[in-house]
This record gives sequence, structure tokens and C-alpha cells, in this order.
Amino acid sequence: MLRQLRESTKLIMVVVAVSFVGLMVFDWAMDLSGRSGGSSNAIGTVNDTEIPLTEYQRQYENLLDRAREENPDTEPDEERLAALDKQAWDAVVSAALLRAEADRRGIDVTDREVVGYVRDNPPAEMQQSPAFQTNGVFDPAKYRQALANPQLAGTWDQYASIVRGELPLRKLQQQVLAGLSVTDREVEDAFRVQNEQVRVDYLYLDPAVLVPDSAVRVSDQAVRDAYEDRKNEDFRRRSTARVRAVVWEARTTAADTARVRAELDSLRARALEGEAFDELASEYSQDPGSAQRGGDLGAFARGQMVPEFEQAAFSLAADSISQPFLSSFGWHLVKGGGIETDSTGAQRARARHILLRIEPSEDTFVALEDSASALAKRLGGGDDARQERGTALESLGAAAGDTLITTPPFERSDFVPGLGRVPEVADWVFESPVSSISPPIRSGSSVYLVEVLERTPAGYVPFASVRDQIRSELVLARKREKTAALADRATALVRQSGLDGAARELGLTVRSAGPFARSADLPEIGRGNDFIGMAFGLDPGETGGPVKLESGVYYLRVAERKPADMALLEDQRAGWRQQLLQEKASAIMSAWMEAVREQAEIEDYREDFLREADDDASPTEAPRQPPIF
Repeated sequence: MLRQLRESTKLIMVVVAVSFVGLMVFDWAMDLSGRSGGSSNAIGTVNDTEIPLTEYQRQYENLLDRAREENPDTEPDEERLAALDKQAWDAVVSAALLRAEADRRGIDVTDREVVGYVRDNPPAEMQQSPAFQTNGVFDPAKYRQALANPQLAGTWDQYASIVRGELPLRKLQQQVLAGLSVTDREVEDAFRVQNEQVRVDYLYLDPAVLVPDSAVRVSDQAVRDAYEDRKNEDFRRRSTARVRAVVWEARTTAADTARVRAELDSLRARALEGEAFDELASEYSQDPGSAQRGGDLGAFARGQMVPEFEQAAFSLAADSISQPFLSSFGWHLVKGGGIETDSTGAQRARARHILLRIEPSEDTFVALEDSASALAKRLGGGDDARQERGTALESLGAAAGDTLITTPPFERSDFVPGLGRVPEVADWVFESPVSSISPPIRSGSSVYLVEVLERTPAGYVPFASVRDQIRSELVLARKREKTAALADRATALVRQSGLDGAARELGLTVRSAGPFARSADLPEIGRGNDFIGMAFGLDPGETGGPVKLESGVYYLRVAERKPADMALLEDQRAGWRQQLLQEKASAIMSAWMEAVREQAEIEDYREDFLREADDDASPTEAPRQPPIF
């Protein structure tokens, strides 16, 4: 249970630190609690107040991690990276403006407010975590138990720190939104708009049908000119590579377990000889939640610790030190603090501990690197050896139980398909020629041997490979132009003979759609466009058009209007009111932020950090992200 809580709260603290303000009305991905990043470098200024480079970097990395989680099989492209860069910059600027405004208004919080908020407002991410649920439902008792757990004190300290930075901004928001309300009439109007439906008949002038290919001529020169016009925007290509890799995963061994046990034996001997246990814990313990407090876990009841730890803690006399023992977390050494009995007769133990985790030793990594070196030496010689590489790598991977991976082509970044985030591997690949085999590369808990199978230089997609695509696009554009010209005749026919008469004259068929609501996505027509807007603006039997969309030209007639069933609103009124409040609040806050931002003096130094990287790039290579990442 404790391990599940630890894992859950560790993940949740990361989420909360990024998205706390998302709990407010407006959705910005920023960590407003980070006032300084420990670096004098500034990425910009807001009203002469520096924005630390590390704060901007943290925002960018958080957003990049989110993007990778949403699409784990695809690394973000240049357009997406540029959007993340702008989003991170906007976030840190907005954070600085909000902090300054809260300070200007003298908004602050007390310790009692922080404690009360942490106690009464478990983050949504925690409520959704199985560690805080009973039978799939959030259990407040488990949350309160976790709050009282001394082994999670470090986590709650982090959360309280975030809350302390956020509450002044929440108070600021409350001031800006003072007087916000939604009337019953607004709720009813919104429900009616979203739930009424229409059914329409329509005439569709489809360019692909009305204009034959023979009626459109696109010269080879026009295709070439279109390619040149769009080359920088649409056909730029970064350098790519495709590789084969053997992966050795470093695993702990019996020797690693024995080594850590010996280290803990030594620490126990030092404690028994008189060295302060709390000082040893502060220096050596690998439990971040308690090491900073000299290993102090406070008082805890039975059932709060893993069984091995509970047995040791409740069996120790005050000031006695246990023998080292093993749990799923690693090796422990516990100093008893005595047993307390509360008014209900329940016992609580006090204890300090030192935790040493079992991790692969340097010898383990060296052995893996030796294996990789031996294979690299055998396969590294010339074209004759190249032919046996695939078979040899496959044989080794199967025999050793390690992983053999051949990647699809990928662009340069820290992410390698099939391997994950391995910057050391990616750096070597894009600095090495085709057919070369790497030395052993250590990254994270693995060792890699990599062969470069293909390298494609940065540049542009060849004209020949996109010529047919461009021609098809130009043909369709010309067809649309001709269809738009036919709309004058179609409009006259619709006015004279109605929708059905115009269809007969043009040799077309009247089609039907619906019933549908304003939010519908209609086949052939799409969503949120002028066709749907006109459909809800016409009375039953009324005809309208032309509506010119990307897909063609439309005329429509409303066949039926179905009003919203207002009786359904009564059970949904509270939800609709809350939705409208959020929408209003978001609009007010956005407008207010925009006004504050317009009055601020903002200096953006991002280009200074990009310039060095861009100066090093070749003329045909896409601009890179800042080297700080």
C-alpha cells in the first residue's frame, strides 16, 4: 500500500506542479510556484523583472513530456515544437504578470490557509488514483491517512509549497471575477441553442463531379512553380537515420545485493560506535522523504508500512538499532523511537531509518560494455563483415536474452523509435557515417550497440516524389474555380425553380442531412461552417445559398426544425450553469490578462539562445530548438 501511495504521489506531484492553474477557470500549463530557477541567466524580462531561463526550460520540458505522452510513438515535429516553445514562453510571461499583480495588490496567504487547502482540496489526479480509492471511488479517509503518513511528508511539503505559490493567484482571480453570475435566461438560451436540431435538403455542386479532368489543364511549369513557392514551407526535410541496435539492460545481481548489505552493515557499526544515527541518515539514506529530517519517520500505526518494516519498527526498543533487512524498496536500517498508545488503545511506533537501494554496480555496466565491445570488434571490419552483421546481431540478441531493434527512419532528437529517450545514442548516430558501428553507449540503465543502416541528409523532398501530389492539388483548385463560376447559373435556377427544379436542370440529386445539432460533423459538409450556420438561420421551407466551402458550393432548404426539449433541462440545469460560469470566467480572465499584458514591458531573449544553434546549422537544415534542452 505504501509503495503504491509513493508511486502515485510522486507522479501526481509532477502533474499538479504543471497543471495547478488548470484547476482554476483558465487553462494554462505553467508552474507558477517556481519563482527562481537557481540560475542568473534570464530568458526575458517583464517590467524589468527577470524570467529565469530555468523556469522557461522547466515549462518547455513539461509541455514536451505531455506531448510525448499523448503520442508516444511519434516525436513532435518542428511545427509542434515551435508551438510548445510559444506556449512555454506565454506561460512564464503570464506567471510573472500574475505574481506582480498579486504583489501589487498586497495579496498573501497564511499558514492556516495553506494547511486548510491541502486538507480540503485533494487534486483531481489524486482522486482518480487507485491508491486513494475504495471500490473505484475516491476515499477521503485514505487521503487523510496519506496526509498523516510521515514517510510521505516530503511529498506533502512539495504540494504545500505549490499551494503557497498558487493561493495568492486564486485570490487574485476571485477579485477579477467578483460579481460573475449566470442568469436562468442565459442557461435556457444556451441549452436551447445546443439542443435544437434541423433536417435539411441540399444541392451540392461537387467540383470533382461537375468539372471533368479534360476541362482542366495544368502545365508542367505550373507544377514546378508551385513546388518552388511551397518548398520552404511544405517540403523541407530534416536529416533522418535508420539504425539497428542491441540493448543490454543492466540488472541487479546477488553481488549488488551483498554489496549494499555490506554498506549498511558498515553504517550500523558506525552508529553503534557512537556516530549520530540522524547524521548518518542525512548523509547516506536514499529515502528523499525522510533523509532531510535525519531519517525521522515520526509516529505511524500498524498497516501503514510494508510488513518487513512494520515488524522491525514495532519490535525495537527505544534507541536500539535493527539488523539490516530487505524490503521491496531496498535495504533498511531502523532505529527505534519507542511505542506510543493513544486513547483508543491503538499502538503507534516512532522510528528513524536509513534506506539504501539496490542498483546495478559499475562492474555490471562494465561487463555489459565489454560484451558490446567484443561484438563491435567482431563486426566492425569493412564490407565483408557488414554482410554478417544482421545475422550476428540477431543471434546475439536471441542467445543473450537482450533486445534487438531495427528502427524506422527518424529525425534527430533525444527520442529514438523503439529505444525511447536516449540522447547519447541519437547524438552518436547523427555524427557517424552509414554502416559504422558504435562503441558501447551507456544511457540510463542500459548499454547499446548501434549500427547506422541509413542516413538521409537535411534538405528538401525531391520534386519528382511530390510532382503528382502537387499536380492533383492544382487540378482540384482549378476545378473549384470553375465550380464557383457555375454557381451564378445554379443560383438563378434555384431562385426560379427551387431546389428540386435546379437539380433537374443541372442533372444533380437533392440530398438530405439530419436531424443534426449545431455541433454536428456532417459527411461531405464538415462542422462549424457557414452551411450549418445557415441551416439554423432559415425557417422551415426556406431555401438559402450559395454557401461556398472548401469542398464545393451548397444550396439548402430546411425541411424540419426540432426544438430543444426544455423539460430535460431541469435535471441538467446545475451542470449547464457551471459550464456557462466557466466559459464566462475564462473570457473575462483572458481579456483581463490581455489588457495587463498590453500594458507591460516585455523583453524576449529567446532568440539569443537560439542564434548560436542556428549559426551552426547548415543552410538546408531546419532550425533547431535551444541547446539548453
